[in-house]
Amino acid sequence: MRIAGSMAAVLILQLLAGLVVVAVCLGISGLGLDSKSALVGVFIGVIPNAMYAWRVSRTTKRDPQKVLRSHYIAEAVKLVTTFFIVRSRFLSFRATECGCFVCRLCGGDSSKLGSTIVG
Repeated sequence: MRIAGSMAAVLILQLLAGLVVVAVCLGISGLGLDSKSALVGVFIGVIPNAMYAWRVSRTTKRDPQKVLRSHYIAEAVKLVTTFFIVRSRFLSFRATECGCFVCRLCGGDSSKLGSTIVG
């Protein structure tokens, strides 16, 4: 896979920043739901961006129309990839994880939620 230098640098920085967040979550909550969610979030962010960078870097034409078309196609591929990765993650949620997700969005205490949701 050939990706231009500046795009590769941005991807590496995204990956490193995400891994720092994962490390912080591991330090705070161990191998709990938080750290797993952070790791999945890193992949949801980095994989589609890498696909976009790879698709755009394949364009060697100087014609502005072809460059613009390449960006549109790359963005479409990125959006579809993001959709399917997020969709697969939500489909793999257990009921208690989904409840924790909703509870945390609302600012509630998710530790009491496991006993009320049948999984």
